[in-house]
Amino acid sequence: MISARVQNVQDYVRSGWRLKRVTRYTVQNNWFPSPSGRELALSEANGAGVRAGTLAPTSRPEDVVLQLPKSYVDEMVKHALEDDPDECCGIIAGRNGKATRLYRMTNVERSPYRYSMDAKELFKTYREIEDSGWELMVIYHSHTHTEAYPSATDVRLASWPEAYYVLVSLMDKASPAVRSYRVSGGRISPVPLEVVPDAGST
Repeated sequence: MISARVQNVQDYVRSGWRLKRVTRYTVQNNWFPSPSGRELALSEANGAGVRAGTLAPTSRPEDVVLQLPKSYVDEMVKHALEDDPDECCGIIAGRNGKATRLYRMTNVERSPYRYSMDAKELFKTYREIEDSGWELMVIYHSHTHTEAYPSATDVRLASWPEAYYVLVSLMDKASPAVRSYRVSGGRISPVPLEVVPDAGST
């Protein structure tokens, strides 16, 4: 396990009607051996709903590491805590592997167990990303009561094989966990997440 702990993050967790500051979160990069069952390989027969040959392969040279500025990771954690007890969801646009903008999206399900992005917001966001010459780099969402690992539903609904999937777990609200993956063809591939300083920061 590679674990990087970031201190003094300006995030908040709802406690009744009060807001309580969260002082840290943990970026976790875990590599699970296949026998443990952590790496899913789902076929169309058991519910993945993916036809062979329709999605790009998951093994890519650029998957050595996903780099995100600290402010982007802070914002994902903050979003997850503010939307708790429901799952949050959002998109990070990028260019050449560099994040350019984070978009909070509305979870129309308003559920602690699943998410679905608002269709109008998604269309508007995707048009803006295309018009700006960016790419849809990251799709993120939160798990309110489970670990930061894609569920079977997450895998079944993953329709952007070229994107990274970042999950924020609120199992420990005082120290949320953040992890990144590729999801393609029903297969989950962990990708190390590196939090880097924001441009211009010291």
